[in-house]
Amino acid sequence: MPPFNSFSQSLSSDFQEILAAKGFTVRGPFATYDEMTFPDKKGSDLVLQPDLGVELSSNPTLSSVILGKQLEADIFVRGKVTLSVRESLTGERMWLKNIDLQPETVHCEGKFYANDATVPVADGAPAALLAVPACAVLMGPVLERYYAAVMDAAWRYLEPEEMVIVKKQAQDIKSRKVY
Repeated sequence: MPPFNSFSQSLSSDFQEILAAKGFTVRGPFATYDEMTFPDKKGSDLVLQPDLGVELSSNPTLSSVILGKQLEADIFVRGKVTLSVRESLTGERMWLKNIDLQPETVHCEGKFYANDATVPVADGAPAALLAVPACAVLMGPVLERYYAAVMDAAWRYLEPEEMVIVKKQAQDIKSRKVY
């Protein structure tokens, strides 16, 4: 979903900026832990894995939307970002923080345009609502508030002094493993 894809990409690049500003050395980004090569894992002390979870639900006034048909619906948005720090070689979780994002409601009205003549938007399939340009635009301010909350919390949580302790614990784990 376009508004969420750019949100996720922006979070990734700004996490790197926060880490650099706090004095951490950064490798990556990597889309997943599995994408890291062995030399990257071996050359790293810790791996930060942010996990973004956004849930959408809706109450459309129509059970389906016909091409060019007017739509009115509320989109209920809530989310959570989990920051986990893992030991780089074993992937063992060493540190975890959850950032709960306040639920919000977006009321949207507009015409639905899609390649298909009929797209279901019954509750449980609100992603189709984002194909309504007015709805996608209205998600912007919600995502901006979520973004600010995540960046503020990440800045507070990612403390070098605490990560020194986590790094020492990770080194203890590495010393007990044979590769």
